[in-house]
Amino acid sequence: MSIMERIESFRITDPLMKFTTGLELVLEKLQEWETNAARHVSVQEQMTTVSSLVIEWRKMELDGWKQSLNSVAHKVRQSATKYW
Repeated sequence: MSIMERIESFRITDPLMKFTTGLELVLEKLQEWETNAARHVSVQEQMTTVSSLVIEWRKMELDGWKQSLNSVAHKVRQSATKYW
């Protein structure tokens, strides 16, 4: 509950990766619960949902890094053309 309360306290303008890290902590606790709890109190469905969201957000992060690197490479190429 404390992790969820912390995530809920984030502002909407906070970086997405802050939320992602929080959800990864929740996922860790869900996995711990699933390992130790009885079958009739399974949280597998919730784990699947949280996992999908974390994966989607991490893919977005990687795509953002790729775009940033491409942008820097383009700027370097443009600045280098004045010497050719």
